[in-house]
Amino acid sequence: MGKRKWYIKKMELTHKKIEEIVNDKEWRSYEEGFTNLELQIILNKYGNINKDKFNSALFGNTCMMIDNNMINYPWDVRTALICGIENRNQTIWEMD
Repeated sequence: MGKRKWYIKKMELTHKKIEEIVNDKEWRSYEEGFTNLELQIILNKYGNINKDKFNSALFGNTCMMIDNNMINYPWDVRTALICGIENRNQTIWEMD
């Protein structure tokens, strides 16, 4: 009997799902935005995100600290997720 390969099939992230994630406060611990742990959960759940493009889009964005957690604003997370699924860099018009 051969070895079984166990894996969790990752879901595909769509523009519609991005809006659901960003607007649904169930995904985040703080009303103000997403913690790094919450972003890692999102990235691990969906398989079609270019993580380099995602991280590049978040790099240098304004964020805040609450209870020693770095909080990324929802609109910045939306932009980073879009860049990640479209495999592209952030445009000048998307920067804040």
